[in-house]
Amino acid sequence: MNETTNLFIMLGLIEDKPDKSNESQEDKDCMNYLSEGERILSLAREKKERVVFKTHNLTVRLCDLKYPRLDVEEYKAKQQIQSAIEREIKKNLKEIKTEECLSSKGIPFLLHFVNKNYGCKIESASNLFEKGLARDVSRSNIILTIKIKDTTFYLPCSPGKRFSNGSYHYKSNPRHFIHMYHAENFFYPLFGINWLNQLKMDSFDDPDIEDTMKHLIRDLVSILENYKWDMTDLPKWFSNYLIDCGYQEDTIHNCYIKAAGSESKPSTLYKDYFKSHSEVFNLLSFVYGDSYLSYDILLNVSGKSAMIDLPYYYREYIFMTLRHYIANIHDLAEEEKHRNELKRIVARAYQTKKNIPKHVVH
Repeated sequence: MNETTNLFIMLGLIEDKPDKSNESQEDKDCMNYLSEGERILSLAREKKERVVFKTHNLTVRLCDLKYPRLDVEEYKAKQQIQSAIEREIKKNLKEIKTEECLSSKGIPFLLHFVNKNYGCKIESASNLFEKGLARDVSRSNIILTIKIKDTTFYLPCSPGKRFSNGSYHYKSNPRHFIHMYHAENFFYPLFGINWLNQLKMDSFDDPDIEDTMKHLIRDLVSILENYKWDMTDLPKWFSNYLIDCGYQEDTIHNCYIKAAGSESKPSTLYKDYFKSHSEVFNLLSFVYGDSYLSYDILLNVSGKSAMIDLPYYYREYIFMTLRHYIANIHDLAEEEKHRNELKRIVARAYQTKKNIPKHVVH
């Protein structure tokens, strides 16, 4: 046996089976060569398959998207991810041919989260006036309505003519208006919130996902590490974040500070800073706390206009997490390809050795 085989036996990864007495030494050598390679590859394959299953499940559970290999430039990578998601949204909406189909099938990759009621309700349009207006603007027979808080948006499934996201009304009746959106533009931010909620759900059972989420959020909001933080009424989730960032308790001055030798700006009260950076703290609370995100954070109502958009830090964090797991999928796919090639090399080498004439071997 070679050193590699002995090492695997010592670790308990393969069994130490005695040689059969009725086999020739040549046959034993050949079979050992093949079986040792197969065992080693099998062990590696089983380990990788477990990782692939977990990572693959993580991304595909929410939507079965075929992401491209992402560009190294951040801006282009963001466009690639958004385009892949919007293409899938359009594809799913084209499958809704009737309102009965909508009620029976729902919106494929969003139904699960809508049922969990994070502040959003999707259904077919029922109000005849608003539905007629939406049809006249878009020339689409199937109109979805999505309600967030008390605001309703109308989304044509397959518009027959161009229109812009915004508010519409008949000239003869300007007091009655509707908010209309292109479905792919509207569902993209919904998808982002759903994706983060799915990550959060999985993180409760998988420490690796929890660690990844915390690591990425620390990179995104690293500006918070430039301050001292008053310990008075500090939430537990924020204390955990500070500890993860290397802060220590200064009981004399009742604040969290960086390790000795590091520089921090003057002490900042948590509540005062929160007022002007609520988006950052809400996202941190989501990652380090136990709650899920609501669709409410997407809604921006001003007078008669209502818009849906992802706040900056949420948008960046969604991109960071998606890019991380998409890269994982591509890396594991390449490793699987390389592993299959190694398996073929082992088989070819054994076949070559087995067919060498005996007079050459001796």
